[in-house]
Amino acid sequence: MPTHLRFNTTWSGVLALAGLLCGAACTTDAPPPTEAAAYYHWQTVLAPDSTAYAKLAAAGAERLYVKFFDVDWDADTRQPVPKAVLDARAWPQGVAIVPTVFITNRTMAALTPEQADTLAERVWARIQTLLPDGHADTDDAWGATPGAGAGGRVLRSQLPTPPASLHPLEGTVMGGTAAPPSPARSAAPPSLTHRAGYDRIPEVQLDCDWTISTRVVYFHFLAALRARLPQGVALSATLRLHQYRYPDRTGIPPVDRVMLMFYNMGQLDDPDEPNSILNLAAAQPYLDGAPPYPVPLDVALPVFRWGVLYRDGRMTKLIHDLTADELAADTARFEYVAPGTRHQPSVPPGQGGSTRGRSEVTNGAPGRQRSEAGGHAYSPSYEVKKNTYLHGYYLYPGDRIRTEAVTPALLRDARRAVAALPTCGDVRYVAYYHLGSDFLID
Repeated sequence: MPTHLRFNTTWSGVLALAGLLCGAACTTDAPPPTEAAAYYHWQTVLAPDSTAYAKLAAAGAERLYVKFFDVDWDADTRQPVPKAVLDARAWPQGVAIVPTVFITNRTMAALTPEQADTLAERVWARIQTLLPDGHADTDDAWGATPGAGAGGRVLRSQLPTPPASLHPLEGTVMGGTAAPPSPARSAAPPSLTHRAGYDRIPEVQLDCDWTISTRVVYFHFLAALRARLPQGVALSATLRLHQYRYPDRTGIPPVDRVMLMFYNMGQLDDPDEPNSILNLAAAQPYLDGAPPYPVPLDVALPVFRWGVLYRDGRMTKLIHDLTADELAADTARFEYVAPGTRHQPSVPPGQGGSTRGRSEVTNGAPGRQRSEAGGHAYSPSYEVKKNTYLHGYYLYPGDRIRTEAVTPALLRDARRAVAALPTCGDVRYVAYYHLGSDFLID
């Protein structure tokens, strides 16, 4: 029998029972958890300044989830490799650091459970090299990253591209089981628990867009990684809305906590989408009637913005940190488009010539509009009037840009929505993505 089939068959009954027993302790009658604020740091260079400290202080943040590196599949060597490795030039004080690792789903698709064991060992080894003074304490199985200094630190790295976890909500997947319980965990070495002013690392987090086809290997990897963490260091995994709503179909990760990524639930490809970053109307069906999740539940909320570029009615790219004010002030190049205005190609398909179309536009005042059906807040859209560059991207006449952001009022609505979600834990961390934005939590 193939290894992956043998693994799945062996543990399916045990895991289903484990999920039921855990779920019994998570009821809607449980008292609401105490909320604690946190932030994500997703850039490659970690060098907190006074602005970053002001954001942490304003939110009352107790934790900072720091992306230490990505893991992707290398087609040439046919093995997983670390990318966008953290360059920690200064470690923030006053907050607990949670090392976070993003792993591509194609990496999980290429691994066997046995290879997942090796990956777990390498991920934990690399995390330790990136901790303060960590490179002196462990032998990193991956070795130094090409172009990196001691401990695998990349000295001058560009910001990584947004992870797949920022993509729109996937469709629900069917037929899931949970994953195996982990072996006993090791005691924490002194070098880990007392280092550079940190009492300990409270948690390690994995971010992966796992699916029904990669669940078995990914859960095996999580179990193997959890077994390697010292006592007192929790393992958490990110969770998407459909995985939260349908744990019986998608499976329950073998972790101590989960982080529900409560953003990017809209239809990014739809030119008429009100706000793909945070669309509470789209999220509500996943919350209504959902059973209590059988693992302590934390929540990530968005505090970022971007422009969604459409060409000939198709989404082509995201322009990060773009504001509506920037486009509204540049009337020579951009023209405001009223909500609900359809994009019409200037030349019918098949008749030759350019298909970059023009839309009906309006000179009405830009701003957040409301639809008559459903009351959704529409993000201001603008049409490109002439060939030009914007934030390094070349634009054509007829291109349309929808500027999406999260307003303080919308963020408050989202916080109210997730506050009602039951959890097994006494504390729920509400983590804001991400520290690099200019949004200030009130």
